[in-house]
Amino acid sequence: MKNFILSKKLFACCIIFVLVLMSCAPRYAQRQNWHKNDKAVLLSNDILDRLERKQFSREHYRLYREIRFYLGTPYQFGGEDRRGMDCSGFVMIVFKNVYGIELPHNASQQYLKSARISARQLAEGDLVFFDMHKSGKIDHVGIYLDEGYFAHASTSNGVVVSHLQEPYY
Repeated sequence: MKNFILSKKLFACCIIFVLVLMSCAPRYAQRQNWHKNDKAVLLSNDILDRLERKQFSREHYRLYREIRFYLGTPYQFGGEDRRGMDCSGFVMIVFKNVYGIELPHNASQQYLKSARISARQLAEGDLVFFDMHKSGKIDHVGIYLDEGYFAHASTSNGVVVSHLQEPYY
């Protein structure tokens, strides 16, 4: 009888241990793709895989890991977490977590705090800004990756990777 009681206690301890380990997993291991089968998210993952293989550095890895963590997060105006985020919230969180840089939660304010460079000078981690409504005011922002690709929170697909040459941009 003692062996049976001991086995139950051992089993219970093992279950508790596994649950504790699962709750301590790093953020990137806990990520959830909100739209796992969404074509835009799957394509974004493929693009990130290809770009990541091209060059590898510690900072490069941290940037791509952080983008992957938020990939597929739905768009939510004013949002800044996995439940939903907008473009400037996405940039704000990624820059804080990867580079330790605090940015405002507003695309036009992020633009004002940024140094201007030409499109030819774009490097991984640079911000790209857009006037989507042709109003003369910056209203969208993303993070440049490489080969014309950038990560951003789009209103239609959430956090994805897009190309600067797409007609919409």
